[in-house]
Amino acid sequence: MNDRLPTVGAEAVGEGAPALLDRAELAVAPRPSAEDAPPVEGAAGPAAAASRLLAAPAGVAVARPRRARRRARWRRRLSGVLALLAPALWIVGADLVRRSAHLFALDRTHRVGYVGSAAVTAVFWALLLYAASRRRGVLTHVAGALFVGLFGLLLGVQNAFRSLWGAYLSLDVVLPAESVPRALLGDLPLGRAKVLAQLVLAVVVATGLLHAARRLVRRRRRITRPLAAVAWVAVACGTLKIPASYQTLQSTTPDLIYVHALAGLARVKLGITRSDRTVMLQRRSPAALARVSAAPARPRNVLLLVQESLRADVVCADYDPACELANRDSNAAAPGRFGFTQLRAVASSTAVSATTLWSGLRPTASREATHTAPFVWDYARAAGYDTAYISGQSPLYNDFRFLIQDSAIEHFVGPLQIDSAADFWTGPRDSAVTDAAIAEWGRLKEPFLAVVHYSNIHAPRVYDRRYAPFQPVDRGNPSPSNEKYKNYYKDVVYLSDLAVGKLLRAVRATKSGQRTVVVYTSDHGESYHEHNPGDHAGTVFDEEIRVPGWIDAPAGVVSEAEAVAMRGKRDALLWHVDVLPTLLDLLGVWDEPAFAGFRSAMMGHPLTRPELTTAPVPLSNVSWAWEYRYPNWGVMQGSQKIVARHTDSAFHCFDVVADPGEIKDLGPARCRTLFDAGRALFPVAPARFGRLRDQPSWGDPR
Repeated sequence: MNDRLPTVGAEAVGEGAPALLDRAELAVAPRPSAEDAPPVEGAAGPAAAASRLLAAPAGVAVARPRRARRRARWRRRLSGVLALLAPALWIVGADLVRRSAHLFALDRTHRVGYVGSAAVTAVFWALLLYAASRRRGVLTHVAGALFVGLFGLLLGVQNAFRSLWGAYLSLDVVLPAESVPRALLGDLPLGRAKVLAQLVLAVVVATGLLHAARRLVRRRRRITRPLAAVAWVAVACGTLKIPASYQTLQSTTPDLIYVHALAGLARVKLGITRSDRTVMLQRRSPAALARVSAAPARPRNVLLLVQESLRADVVCADYDPACELANRDSNAAAPGRFGFTQLRAVASSTAVSATTLWSGLRPTASREATHTAPFVWDYARAAGYDTAYISGQSPLYNDFRFLIQDSAIEHFVGPLQIDSAADFWTGPRDSAVTDAAIAEWGRLKEPFLAVVHYSNIHAPRVYDRRYAPFQPVDRGNPSPSNEKYKNYYKDVVYLSDLAVGKLLRAVRATKSGQRTVVVYTSDHGESYHEHNPGDHAGTVFDEEIRVPGWIDAPAGVVSEAEAVAMRGKRDALLWHVDVLPTLLDLLGVWDEPAFAGFRSAMMGHPLTRPELTTAPVPLSNVSWAWEYRYPNWGVMQGSQKIVARHTDSAFHCFDVVADPGEIKDLGPARCRTLFDAGRALFPVAPARFGRLRDQPSWGDPR
């Protein structure tokens, strides 16, 4: 027989038709006439098929070639495979778009780890999607619902979380969660449009991927779907055994980071593993504020600069043209500032101290008060100010994000937006924080309130020998007698201060900067291990709570009365509870009747007015904002202070002016008022306190 089919006519219909139809190569026939191809009555089987082919329009293939069939089959299979791989391609592709520079900068080990996690991601989603790819059956509907729900949740939460904080939700973030359901959504602010949009988009994408799989994946034997479901369960369990990078580098695909986070939380909740996390602050719900009209003494903007772990004794508080301490650059950049030499934080931990700075509350405030108090941004926004927070502090460390997540911050720039590889403890370089603040400055609309928060002085500290005038140094042996370690610490402060000085000069060079009051302090001090074998948070001795403070304003931006008040408080005993009242007074809302209820909960007084805070001030690193694992607290009034550490069953009293090293215990007889205040504020001695979670009613309702 010839290799090619002849033109098919009526004579081809018959016993030879099947052989002709199985030929390997294409034969195209002209349209036959009715006479050439009469209908075959009663024809069945191959003859009927041939008759139908003969009745086809001209140019239609009589038989598909084997090569064409192979190509079509290959295309169908490829489409099915791509449909099954689409979830992983979507996740990895989106991740590469967001952080390709970060991922390609990883070392070889972490790059290999990321590729491995991407392979696990591909298998994980492909198996589940394959099990859901039939159109009918109970199993396929269950698998389909699971795919849409799980993929939509994972993708939506991770994308929304990263859009807010510059990192993916991880084990560190969810461990303090009060409940698994809240952790599933990362405690995200669902009322924000961009968060809700990410969640909706993820569900839409998941639904589209499922629909595509059901159209494109070929239906094999029924048994393959159950086998795929069983394999998926095995892979899902196996992923929990694979190490995941979840803190700083996050060199794992975002879906696996999420799975590990929720699995770790479940193990803690079920008592399988233990967590020593002591964070007590959960999602805040700041009270709503009425819109008010600001009435500052002068039209102005306000900038709050917060340093990290900065002792007061290594910097010049007042301007000193011959300053030889560690803040030489900012000293020169703010020559007209009002310095405060006796300012103290109410805690030596950042979260507790920051809560007081921004809310004005005592550290001993109740849980309800701590979780509902407005912050400085809320007050400013209610008064019509634009608001900003540019920070090197990790929002994910001990869920620091809960302090700011629901506040009225219009412009937020966090550490991972500044540097995707920022260290978890020290954050990005303080110089980069300054650059981010300068870039954001031009976007602020006057009047505005901005907060810039540095972080590099925090241990393990950022040190650069090119900017280290204090020599020689010893970086590893903190001690009150080790002058080399003190030099090292001062070099770290010097480097950070260069960033502060740069920001001050940049601000003053702008028109809006000429109308801006700058308030400066540190969240807490830092120990040379004078009373505690740690850097901070272990005690409320002066090395850990005495901090620098000053206010700088161009001529005419503060009133003469305000200038007189600030100048008169240079050496007065002042506390961080005075900072928010000062900010509110500068914003022109301290006397606002609508804020009277919130103002009554604050014990401090504006530094811009003559009044001083004279009542006993509670000091504590145990609060409903954060709980240090070693309880410690104190009370201070004037120059007298009582202190109790986690090993103490009684308070010790010192006079910080007469005895700045806090060495001589004055005893209860000479500090009776403070001892009475301490017993009223704190239910038991710290040595018997335990955990705050076991003291649900603790705290001053104010």
